[in-house]
Amino acid sequence: MRVETSYEVVRRIESWVQSLPQKKITYILSEEAKSENYYSDYTVDYEIRIIPDNKKSLGITIWLSEGAIGFFFESYAAVAKLLNCRVRRHQRNLACGGTEPVSSIDGEGIIKICKQLGNAEIEFRALKSFGYLTGIFSDVELNAGGVLHSAVGQSQMIAQLISTIGVAQLVRVPYEAW
Repeated sequence: MRVETSYEVVRRIESWVQSLPQKKITYILSEEAKSENYYSDYTVDYEIRIIPDNKKSLGITIWLSEGAIGFFFESYAAVAKLLNCRVRRHQRNLACGGTEPVSSIDGEGIIKICKQLGNAEIEFRALKSFGYLTGIFSDVELNAGGVLHSAVGQSQMIAQLISTIGVAQLVRVPYEAW
C-alpha cells in the first residue's frame, strides 16, 4: 500500500475544506517545517489549524510529518469557557485530546476525525473539581476501526472514583457543530 506524502495530505485536506459551506471555519496552513526539539523524534512538515467561527465549537490542529499524522483538539482554556469554569494557569494551553504524529492515521482518517469534530460527534467528558477543569477524556475513532483513548490532566479511573464519592463532577463537554 502506497503511503501519501505530507504534501498530498495537505492537498486532500484543502480540497475537503473547500467543500465546506463558507463562513464555517478559518483554515491556516503553515508550511514552515518545525525543527526537531529535544523531546521529539520527528519533524513537523506542515501544521494545519482549523478554527471554527462558532465560538461554542472546538477546533483542531493537525501536524503532518512524512508518513505520519498527528492532531490535537482545542485547549483546556476553550473547554473551560464552554463549561463555565476556571482552569489553572499551567494547564491553559494543554490540548484536550489527540496524538503526536503516528503512521496509523492517513489523509482519509484525519478528514474523518475532522468531520466527526465538525459535526460534534466526538464525546468529550470533563472533570470539574471545586470550580476548576482538572481532566478531559475522549475516544476518537481512527482508521480500520481503531479507537484512540485520551485522558489529559487526570486518570480516567481516578476521575470516575472522585466523581462517585462526590468530590468532583464528570460532565459532558457541551460543544456545538461548526
